[in-house]
Amino acid sequence: MLFNLNPGHTLSGGDVGTRGIGGLKEEVLTRQLVGEIDKELRGRGHSTNICRVDY
Repeated sequence: MLFNLNPGHTLSGGDVGTRGIGGLKEEVLTRQLVGEIDKELRGRGHSTNICRVDY
């Protein structure tokens, strides 16, 4: 099965995510999470596309 994964916010520009405790950045955390999900899905034999806008 093919999965399209979109982490959401851009790394810079007008659509960055929120900031959290200790300076955590949503746009960074969502990319890390998508990376883990990507590994898990590929490990189970699925195909993935990571759809993101980074500018």
